[in-house]
Amino acid sequence: MAGAAILLIGWGAPANAGISMSGRGPVFGVGLTDDQINQLQTEQITFMKSTQGLHEQILEKSFIIKLEKMRKIPDTAKIISLKKEIADLKSQIKPYRKAHIAAMKKIDPDFIAGKGRAGRRMVPGAGATPAAGQN
Repeated sequence: MAGAAILLIGWGAPANAGISMSGRGPVFGVGLTDDQINQLQTEQITFMKSTQGLHEQILEKSFIIKLEKMRKIPDTAKIISLKKEIADLKSQIKPYRKAHIAAMKKIDPDFIAGKGRAGRRMVPGAGATPAAGQN
């Protein structure tokens, strides 16, 4: 369980919600009012808090799978069972994610889930890069 606590540090950081990990400023915000940006950040934090427990369980089970794979003789049945549990947890997140995306689009109709407003993914240290198929 101590290993899970170490893994959770990355998830429990909603303070930078809406800030690109490259340190180049807001991921969303171009052409939006301060109120809209605040609403988007609040919605992001709300989503993260509402799904945090599920994400923590996924991280913990993923960590156990990695540990199991490092054994001299991995228990494949245990690995398969854990992968099924992870798939179930991810399916539990889907309704939250759909509602979150709908709420984000209500605030900003140009919002594209997982890609920011410009349809580009942010890569730490490299700025925006073309999304798949956009070269």
